[in-house]
Amino acid sequence: MTELTRDVVARLLNDPSPLARAETAAKVSAVFAQHDLRPNERALAEELFRIMLHDTDVSVRRALSENLKDNPEVPRDVALGLARDVEEVAVPMLHFSLVFTDDDLIEILRTRPLACQLAVARRAAVSPTVSDALAETRSEEVVTALAQNPGAEIANETYGKVIDMFSGNEVVMDSLAERPTLPVKYAERLIALVSANLRIHLATHPGLSPDLADRLIMESREKATVALVSAEAPDVELSEFVRHLHAKGRLTGTIVVRALCVGDFPFFEAAMAFHAKISVDNARLLVRDSGGLGLESLCNATAVPEAIYGVARIAVDVAQQTEYGGGREGRDTYQRRLVERFGGSGEGLDPDDLESLLVRLASAGSQELEQASSMPKRARR
Repeated sequence: MTELTRDVVARLLNDPSPLARAETAAKVSAVFAQHDLRPNERALAEELFRIMLHDTDVSVRRALSENLKDNPEVPRDVALGLARDVEEVAVPMLHFSLVFTDDDLIEILRTRPLACQLAVARRAAVSPTVSDALAETRSEEVVTALAQNPGAEIANETYGKVIDMFSGNEVVMDSLAERPTLPVKYAERLIALVSANLRIHLATHPGLSPDLADRLIMESREKATVALVSAEAPDVELSEFVRHLHAKGRLTGTIVVRALCVGDFPFFEAAMAFHAKISVDNARLLVRDSGGLGLESLCNATAVPEAIYGVARIAVDVAQQTEYGGGREGRDTYQRRLVERFGGSGEGLDPDDLESLLVRLASAGSQELEQASSMPKRARR
């Protein structure tokens, strides 16, 4: 079909076969996507779409939705008509179409069923306003889909709202925790929830000693802390988080060692900057000094325990050898090589191997940095 006329449209609409009418929807949609379509043809195509919105056969309306979902020039009333149809017609448009305004999507979220809400939550881009409306559905499935969508922008207020609503829901909390841009303010709230849930779980094991339970909770909390803080977080956020941990007595040697071993150099650098009372930029330059003198000077200035300095020295060496920059890219290779350096098997790195290394090294440097800062400074060998 290369040209639309009223006779062609009338003939197509009068075809008694739903399959033929569905094929017509696909063909006319393809013509409509052409940039050189004449004004009269465009008007006829739009007229045909509006008529097909009321076709009695769902397959025809579904074909129309599937073939118009990627076209940004679809008339808004046609897009809304399809979005308000039955689920199998509405979902393709709600998931893909760029025609809708935020107000359109928010109105749809308030009136449409779960499948339609999920389609909105999974759109390639979701604005903070729409994200907040999705949170207001109070649906575990919808909020989980939103949290798992890297294209969704979520405002700080919405993060707080979701945590308040779903604090006891592990599925939602885990999905939220895995977001690469989770603000550190809300990361700490999630960490507290993880610790509280673990404490409740351990309470069901009466044979567990209080000391062991406390150690497991501390390890879990520190593991969650490092996992939740994004390596891409701005320096100002990391510095704020480090100050928060220090104020709560949780900026320990073990958490610093854990950060190094998983490859979170930005957190390590922010912690060292805090104790040395220098900028994060300066700490970063000292840590990544290829000659090693910068790291040695920084560790002397903060008087960290020897065990932490030793781990830091090896971690920096491995990072330089693997050309690892401290972010997410290349982290698996860095971790594997680090385990090899400490005598483990780096092939097909098992998370348990890394965790075992973390526990062993962290226990060696368990003295808190706050306490270590009062020790006499000494030169490293």
